[in-house]
Amino acid sequence: MSRLNEFISEDSNQFGPGTELVIAMMGVLLVMILISGQMYSRERKQNKDARATRAEEQRGHEKLKLSYDELRRKYEELLSRQQTAAADAAGKFKLAAHYFSAGNFHARPVDRLIDPARTAETVELIARQYEGLSAEYPFIFVIGHSNQLDDLYAEEQGDAPRMRRNWVYAARRAGVVAELLQSRLPPEQRDRIVVVTTGEFDLKDPSEPNSQENALVEVIFGKEWKPPARLTP
Repeated sequence: MSRLNEFISEDSNQFGPGTELVIAMMGVLLVMILISGQMYSRERKQNKDARATRAEEQRGHEKLKLSYDELRRKYEELLSRQQTAAADAAGKFKLAAHYFSAGNFHARPVDRLIDPARTAETVELIARQYEGLSAEYPFIFVIGHSNQLDDLYAEEQGDAPRMRRNWVYAARRAGVVAELLQSRLPPEQRDRIVVVTTGEFDLKDPSEPNSQENALVEVIFGKEWKPPARLTP
């Protein structure tokens, strides 16, 4: 019986029961500590790199902000100048309430009216408007415009010949309107008419350069039309 008890109670572990489990757990703990240390070192390095990256990004952001502020300042300055110029121009000119579209004229010849009576009625309305504005806007600009369509029957083709023709065509249509408008003015006001042609430039609808909407004649009242030095004898 004593032998059985000795056998049962015998413990070959000199450090006491459970030592193997403690050692195993310490091994696992050491591995975890090692992994944690490596992860901490890596995270610290990444954080350091991230801080450096953030610092670089911050410097880049500040440079961009300075560039943006400079561009915004220049834009606001340019916009202010444009608004001032527009306000100044608006004070010197006034657009007539009516204009003459390409539909008022035949395609060939370009200065022949389709409905002379109707065109004369429109001229009458413009003349009446001018009567109320002549003291402030004494000059009348009759401006002819053209689209970029060319005369297919013209002997000389190409961009340059087309532009020259459209300048002339716009001037001829403007001349018809100016002649009708001149007949409605008293003699002392007839020398205030200025006939201008822009040809195919200054399009009303630049997105559709061949549109008939661009071939118009408009009337603008102005305060002056010569340099100040030439306005006085």
